[in-house]
Amino acid sequence: LIMAEISRSLAFGKLNTTAYKCMESATIFAKTRGNPYVELIHVLQQVLTLQDTDLHHILGAFAVNTSRLATDLAAALEKLPRGATSYTDFSASLETAIQEAWKYATLMFNQGKIRTGFLLVAAPKTPELNRQLLAISGEFTKIKINQLTDDFAKITEKSPEQASALPEAAAVATA
Repeated sequence: LIMAEISRSLAFGKLNTTAYKCMESATIFAKTRGNPYVELIHVLQQVLTLQDTDLHHILGAFAVNTSRLATDLAAALEKLPRGATSYTDFSASLETAIQEAWKYATLMFNQGKIRTGFLLVAAPKTPELNRQLLAISGEFTKIKINQLTDDFAKITEKSPEQASALPEAAAVATA
Protein backbone atom coordinates (compact mmCIF):
# COMPACT_ATOMS: atom_id res chain seq x y z
CA LEU A 1 0.00 0.00 0.00
CA ILE A 2 2.82 2.38 0.83
CA MET A 3 4.49 1.62 -2.51
CA ALA A 4 1.47 3.11 -4.32
CA GLU A 5 2.50 6.49 -2.90
CA ILE A 6 6.03 6.25 -4.30
CA SER A 7 6.30 8.05 -7.60
CA ARG A 8 7.49 6.18 -10.66
CA SER A 9 10.21 8.76 -11.30
CA LEU A 10 11.58 8.26 -7.80
CA ALA A 11 11.61 4.47 -8.12
CA PHE A 12 13.06 4.48 -11.66
CA GLY A 13 15.62 7.08 -10.53
CA LYS A 14 17.08 4.37 -8.29
CA LEU A 15 18.14 2.24 -11.26
CA ASN A 16 21.88 1.97 -11.88
CA THR A 17 23.19 3.09 -15.27
CA THR A 18 22.94 -0.37 -16.84
CA ALA A 19 19.38 -0.98 -15.59
CA TYR A 20 18.28 2.52 -16.61
CA LYS A 21 19.66 2.13 -20.14
CA CYS A 22 17.92 -1.25 -20.42
CA MET A 23 14.65 0.34 -19.26
CA GLU A 24 15.03 3.05 -21.93
CA SER A 25 15.81 0.56 -24.69
CA ALA A 26 12.98 -1.74 -23.50
CA THR A 27 10.57 1.19 -23.86
CA ILE A 28 11.74 1.86 -27.43
CA PHE A 29 11.62 -1.87 -28.18
CA ALA A 30 8.03 -2.17 -26.90
CA LYS A 31 6.94 0.90 -28.91
CA THR A 32 8.61 -0.42 -32.07
CA ARG A 33 6.78 -3.73 -31.64
CA GLY A 34 3.46 -1.94 -30.99
CA ASN A 35 3.14 -3.47 -27.51
CA PRO A 36 0.87 -1.37 -25.28
CA TYR A 37 2.98 -1.92 -22.15
CA VAL A 38 6.66 -2.20 -21.36
CA GLU A 39 6.84 -5.55 -19.57
CA LEU A 40 9.52 -7.32 -17.56
CA ILE A 41 10.16 -9.51 -20.63
CA HIS A 42 11.16 -6.42 -22.67
CA VAL A 43 13.66 -5.43 -19.98
CA LEU A 44 15.10 -8.95 -19.67
CA GLN A 45 15.45 -9.16 -23.45
CA GLN A 46 17.32 -5.84 -23.52
CA VAL A 47 19.62 -6.85 -20.65
CA LEU A 48 20.47 -10.06 -22.52
CA THR A 49 21.48 -8.09 -25.62
CA LEU A 50 24.31 -6.51 -23.62
CA GLN A 51 27.63 -8.33 -23.36
CA ASP A 52 28.18 -8.41 -19.60
CA THR A 53 25.72 -7.70 -16.77
CA ASP A 54 24.70 -9.17 -13.43
CA LEU A 55 22.11 -11.19 -15.34
CA HIS A 56 24.77 -12.85 -17.50
CA HIS A 57 26.80 -13.83 -14.42
CA ILE A 58 23.69 -15.21 -12.68
CA LEU A 59 22.65 -17.24 -15.73
CA GLY A 60 26.18 -18.64 -15.97
CA ALA A 61 26.34 -19.50 -12.27
CA PHE A 62 23.17 -21.59 -12.54
CA ALA A 63 24.00 -23.19 -15.92
CA VAL A 64 21.01 -21.61 -17.64
CA ASN A 65 20.93 -22.49 -21.35
CA THR A 66 21.11 -18.96 -22.77
CA SER A 67 20.30 -19.96 -26.35
CA ARG A 68 17.14 -21.75 -25.16
CA LEU A 69 16.33 -18.74 -22.98
CA ALA A 70 16.74 -16.40 -25.98
CA THR A 71 14.46 -18.63 -28.07
CA ASP A 72 11.88 -18.73 -25.25
CA LEU A 73 12.07 -14.94 -24.85
CA ALA A 74 11.46 -14.44 -28.57
CA ALA A 75 8.47 -16.81 -28.49
CA ALA A 76 7.01 -15.09 -25.40
CA LEU A 77 7.45 -11.66 -27.00
CA GLU A 78 5.41 -12.86 -30.00
CA LYS A 79 2.48 -13.64 -27.65
CA LEU A 80 2.24 -10.05 -26.39
CA PRO A 81 -0.60 -7.89 -27.70
CA ARG A 82 0.36 -5.64 -30.63
CA GLY A 83 -1.14 -2.72 -32.43
CA ALA A 84 -0.75 0.00 -29.82
CA THR A 85 -0.38 3.28 -31.66
CA SER A 86 -0.36 5.67 -28.74
CA TYR A 87 1.92 6.12 -25.74
CA THR A 88 3.45 2.92 -24.45
CA ASP A 89 3.24 2.74 -20.64
CA PHE A 90 5.00 0.60 -18.04
CA SER A 91 2.98 -2.41 -16.93
CA ALA A 92 1.92 -2.63 -13.30
CA SER A 93 4.01 -5.79 -12.95
CA LEU A 94 7.16 -4.01 -14.21
CA GLU A 95 6.58 -1.25 -11.66
CA THR A 96 6.19 -3.96 -8.99
CA ALA A 97 9.46 -5.56 -10.16
CA ILE A 98 11.30 -2.23 -9.79
CA GLN A 99 9.82 -1.58 -6.35
CA GLU A 100 10.61 -5.09 -5.12
CA ALA A 101 14.14 -4.89 -6.56
CA TRP A 102 14.60 -1.60 -4.68
CA LYS A 103 13.56 -3.28 -1.42
CA TYR A 104 16.13 -6.03 -1.92
CA ALA A 105 18.81 -3.55 -3.06
CA THR A 106 18.47 -1.48 0.09
CA LEU A 107 17.32 -3.92 2.77
CA MET A 108 19.19 -7.11 1.82
CA PHE A 109 22.22 -5.83 -0.10
CA ASN A 110 22.63 -2.35 1.43
CA GLN A 111 23.07 -0.68 -1.98
CA GLY A 112 21.80 2.66 -3.20
CA LYS A 113 20.97 1.61 -6.75
CA ILE A 114 18.97 -1.17 -8.43
CA ARG A 115 21.20 -3.49 -10.45
CA THR A 116 19.85 -5.81 -13.16
CA GLY A 117 20.62 -8.75 -10.86
CA PHE A 118 18.24 -7.41 -8.22
CA LEU A 119 15.37 -7.79 -10.70
CA LEU A 120 16.23 -11.49 -10.85
CA VAL A 121 16.30 -11.65 -7.05
CA ALA A 122 12.96 -9.86 -6.67
CA ALA A 123 10.95 -11.55 -9.43
CA PRO A 124 11.08 -15.18 -8.15
CA LYS A 125 10.19 -13.97 -4.64
CA THR A 126 7.05 -12.18 -5.91
CA PRO A 127 4.33 -14.69 -6.90
CA GLU A 128 2.90 -12.70 -9.85
CA LEU A 129 6.38 -11.95 -11.23
CA ASN A 130 7.54 -15.53 -10.69
CA ARG A 131 4.57 -16.76 -12.76
CA GLN A 132 5.63 -14.36 -15.54
CA LEU A 133 9.23 -15.59 -15.45
CA LEU A 134 8.16 -19.23 -15.64
CA ALA A 135 5.72 -18.43 -18.47
CA ILE A 136 8.64 -16.84 -20.38
CA SER A 137 11.00 -19.79 -19.92
CA GLY A 138 11.41 -22.92 -17.86
CA GLU A 139 15.14 -22.07 -17.82
CA PHE A 140 14.42 -19.67 -14.94
CA THR A 141 13.69 -22.69 -12.70
CA LYS A 142 17.43 -23.43 -12.73
CA ILE A 143 18.09 -20.29 -10.67
CA LYS A 144 18.02 -21.30 -7.02
CA ILE A 145 16.80 -18.12 -5.38
CA ASN A 146 18.15 -18.76 -1.86
CA GLN A 147 21.58 -19.60 -3.26
CA LEU A 148 21.41 -16.47 -5.42
CA THR A 149 20.65 -14.20 -2.47
CA ASP A 150 23.25 -15.89 -0.24
CA ASP A 151 25.99 -15.81 -2.91
CA PHE A 152 24.96 -12.70 -4.87
CA ALA A 153 28.23 -10.81 -4.23
CA LYS A 154 30.32 -13.82 -5.24
CA ILE A 155 28.21 -14.63 -8.32
CA THR A 156 28.30 -11.04 -9.59
CA GLU A 157 31.78 -10.00 -8.40
CA LYS A 158 33.14 -9.79 -11.97
CA SER A 159 30.08 -7.97 -13.33
CA PRO A 160 30.65 -4.37 -14.47
CA GLU A 161 27.60 -3.53 -12.35
CA GLN A 162 29.57 -4.53 -9.24
CA ALA A 163 32.29 -1.98 -9.98
CA SER A 164 29.71 0.76 -10.51
CA ALA A 165 27.90 -0.17 -7.28
CA LEU A 166 30.89 0.44 -5.03
CA PRO A 167 31.37 4.21 -5.49
CA GLU A 168 27.60 4.75 -5.17
CA ALA A 169 27.49 2.81 -1.91
CA ALA A 170 30.50 4.76 -0.62
CA ALA A 171 28.87 8.04 -1.63
CA VAL A 172 25.70 7.07 0.23
CA ALA A 173 27.71 6.13 3.32
CA THR A 174 29.58 9.46 3.40
CA ALA A 175 26.56 11.62 2.64
